Amino acid sequence: MKESRQAIAVLTIASSLMIVIASCKSYDATAPSQLPISQAQAEGLLNQAIDLVQANNYDGLCQVVAAAEQNCRIQLEGAVRSKQQPGSDRPKVVGFSVHSEQSGSTAVLRLEGSRADGVAYVSDFAVIRTEGSKLGSLTAPYWVGIKYIGGDQSPSTTSTSSSGN
Repeated sequence: MKESRQAIAVLTIASSLMIVIASCKSYDATAPSQLPISQAQAEGLLNQAIDLVQANNYDGLCQVVAAAEQNCRIQLEGAVRSKQQPGSDRPKVVGFSVHSEQSGSTAVLRLEGSRADGVAYVSDFAVIRTEGSKLGSLTAPYWVGIKYIGGDQSPSTTSTSSSGN
């Protein structure tokens, strides 16, 4: 039963992520949304997300950090149904990659952490540019274990970070 709920949550989250990616604009190299996203910028958005979650401000997480507020809310609903609550410790950034999309690039931070129940997770915090040069995450609820699948990975920008706090 637990695995069934988790499978439903993963499918809900995966479908909402595909909707976000599919709704992105056409590629225009001169548009602000095409500017590359650095690891420092992605980590800055992650820190914002963590601060909002630690303050129990889930509305703020979806309104300020998420690329699409409704998709964030769907991901949060899936996490609640699966009883996946964020832990009190900040996740550790263990990797960074950039993926090329028709609509621009997606920066992905690979995270490791523990949920409130002590269960360890590995998750991707995927960041895109929305509304010009504003950054937003496709996977704002960083503790639910969503893995980013999409675009071509640029091997020259893949690295591992030891930061996380």
